[in-house]
This record gives sequence, structure tokens and C-alpha cells, in this order.
Amino acid sequence: MTRIEQDRRARERQFMLGDRYSVMASRADYADASSDPDARQWVDLVFHEIMQRPLPDQYELRRDVWRVHVVQLDGGTLGAVVGGDCTQTADPAEITSVAEQLIARFEARA
Repeated sequence: MTRIEQDRRARERQFMLGDRYSVMASRADYADASSDPDARQWVDLVFHEIMQRPLPDQYELRRDVWRVHVVQLDGGTLGAVVGGDCTQTADPAEITSVAEQLIARFEARA
């Protein structure tokens, strides 16, 4: 395995929570690009800078964290988007906790 492949794998995680949810996580620097303080819209900071899009005046920046994205499975295929959020640190143990919080909010709305 090449060094580039090792680095990519160290920055990506994908697993199942139970048999109903797929969790994907990517580690990078993220900024909350939402202008609504109650909603979060995490964007990869490097990609955002490449696209030369301005961030809102008040934005949150998190460096070297995991962006967690959860999808509900429907009969083995991707179903409803549960949601996404970022961890507070680079600790991969936080991924499951964030995913479980997203699922709990999703199920409470259903």
C-alpha cells in the first residue's frame, strides 16, 4: 500500500451502526458555512477556499476533526439522509457518539 493510500485510509472511516444506518466520516479542517446559527452546514475548508466562496461573518472553524455523515438504509440501499455534524477533536472514538446523536434526533422527528 502506498503512502498516499495509507494517508487517505487514515482520514476516512465507513461502518454500519446496527443494520439500519451507514456512517461515513472524513478527517480534515471544516468550517460551518451556514448563516443560520441554529443550523450547521460543515464544508471542507480547503475545498471552500479553492472555490473562493466567502464564509458568513460569524462562522465556526474546526481543524483536524471528523465530518460525520449518517444515512438510513432501506432494504440494503441508501435511503433517508439522517444528517451530519463534526466531532470536537481528531479522536476517532467521537465518530460513533456524533452518529448516535444524529440518529437519535432523526428518530425523534419520525
